[in-house]
Amino acid sequence: MRFVLIALLTSISAVVRAGDDDAPEVFTFESDTVFLDQGYYRVDAVRTGEDPLNRFDALELYYIDDSLSPGVDWHLVDTYGLCVDEPLGYDVRFEDVDDDYRPECVVTLRRIESTGNDEVVLGVGLDGFTTIEGLDEDHLSHRLELDDGVYVVEAFRRRFGALRFFEEVRLYRLDADSKRILVGVYPDGGETGFYGENLQIEDYTGDGRPEVVIPTNTGGNDALICFGLNVLKPTAAGFEELFAELMLAPLAVDADSDGDVEIYTFSAYASSFMLARVYRASFVSVVYEYNGEEYVVADPVVYRPFFTELVAEREEYFRQSLMGSEYPKEILRDAQSLLAQMAIAHLDDEYAAWWEEQWDALRLVTDSIEGGDWSEIERDFATPEGFRALF
Repeated sequence: MRFVLIALLTSISAVVRAGDDDAPEVFTFESDTVFLDQGYYRVDAVRTGEDPLNRFDALELYYIDDSLSPGVDWHLVDTYGLCVDEPLGYDVRFEDVDDDYRPECVVTLRRIESTGNDEVVLGVGLDGFTTIEGLDEDHLSHRLELDDGVYVVEAFRRRFGALRFFEEVRLYRLDADSKRILVGVYPDGGETGFYGENLQIEDYTGDGRPEVVIPTNTGGNDALICFGLNVLKPTAAGFEELFAELMLAPLAVDADSDGDVEIYTFSAYASSFMLARVYRASFVSVVYEYNGEEYVVADPVVYRPFFTELVAEREEYFRQSLMGSEYPKEILRDAQSLLAQMAIAHLDDEYAAWWEEQWDALRLVTDSIEGGDWSEIERDFATPEGFRALF
């Protein structure tokens, strides 16, 4: 579909909307005009009152048919709010951002406390604005019903290239007039390495009250190194930290179906002759359970049924690798993951039987790897006690 940008309205106008004498002054910034859907569209950026960065807090979409007949005027189609706690809009333009030969409305956002700029992308048409990338991706907010009143937990997730994260979470109490009173900020200051990806409300502790659950990512795709988890308890005095781990890919599961969630973290093993990440053997190494106050390290033997399921999955991976893989490093990796998981779960009898059964196959696979060192494999994996001593 063709579109034509026509710079008809480049001036900046200041107008006063109809109302009483005390009505605030409204400044309107008019965009260029674009042709599509049998007519012309323009987007006006509206700022109410003063702002230190001259930002605007709303968009208005106007349309006029393509006849341009005398007496035919622009009419308002839709509005889009750009104000959360402060006006956020700094620039507005039409741009074909997805190469579909149809322009989108792109709005640059700017915050006082941030040096970076985010963008909102909106489709325009006869039905008004359509959100492609909107403020809902930046402003995360949940209403909480606690014993002593109503609270709101919120975070502002900002975009930095392909990354989207927030660096703090705020807790507000609502008074009788629904006015927000700040009661807590997490983290409470300093360089923490905290980069929240999402803000979830779930009952992890099984007490019927909500916890704030925050998956984190320090900026990469290696789950073991970059993915973490924070679990916070909202209270009248602020946040209580129940669990915090910035890496090790925490996995939250109510494995024993007792109503509270356990958290499992991973570790990895890599032989000296196959250090590439793709050949790293990963396994669940630590279990955390809630003790009524916080998450603490638990005895993995208590959760043996869960570990037995993990071991069964690892056995299937190894069987498929042994039967179908042309790469001995993949076969050895899957064997190491299985042995490591059995060792951590204290399935020692099963470990010993499997090691004896597969000894010849593992020796053959190791010897077929360039630089493969069977003595290293025997040293680290011959017994479950020996492997546990490594961790």
